[in-house]
Amino acid sequence: MPIKMIKNIISIVILVCFSLVIYAQDSQYKILKDPTEFKAKLKESISDISSIKSEFTQDKRLDIFEETIESEGIFYYQKENKVRWEYTSPIHYTIILNGEKALLQSDNSEKKYDLSSNKFMEKVNELMVGSIQGNILDDNDMFDKEYFVNNYYYIARLLPKDKNVEDVLHQIEMFFNKNDFSVDRLKFTEYTGDYTDIVFKNKSFNEEIPADVFKID
Repeated sequence: MPIKMIKNIISIVILVCFSLVIYAQDSQYKILKDPTEFKAKLKESISDISSIKSEFTQDKRLDIFEETIESEGIFYYQKENKVRWEYTSPIHYTIILNGEKALLQSDNSEKKYDLSSNKFMEKVNELMVGSIQGNILDDNDMFDKEYFVNNYYYIARLLPKDKNVEDVLHQIEMFFNKNDFSVDRLKFTEYTGDYTDIVFKNKSFNEEIPADVFKID
């Protein structure tokens, strides 16, 4: 699989998950030394969620081009393991994960994967669904973790230990809203300094999502 495609897939991982705000909005954040209570409340909140639909915006910084590429789209999640990222602007691009199958689709191409026979895509699926369900914070084999807190957010910083992820990403930052424990923002930073920053907005929970949204022929 081309490294460009790997970076694009990892950039939207887990993902799920779902929206975050920038440190600058409240610079007075501090280390959360004992995240036990936060993780317990997160799991309790997620256990009540059967589906998520959210708009999102994405800023991708590419230092080599000295520019930030702005995108937007719609994110869907259906319990237990159905995920759809649909980019609607400036180009149309869709990623669907449904059980043991995956689909990557653009205006002029389409690729399907059997996750059981594709270890990389299987790992991507684990990351996405694990993020949405909160299980990723219990994965001590794949990530070292640091936790922070400010007036608005619990922030989890994930530092990859898994070689497949470590070769692409320097760190992942997840910002959890302190009111409902949903993810407001995801930021993926590469070793080059390039980053992908995803912010979720207008989230809705537990609404019925048509089965066709996750359909892989």
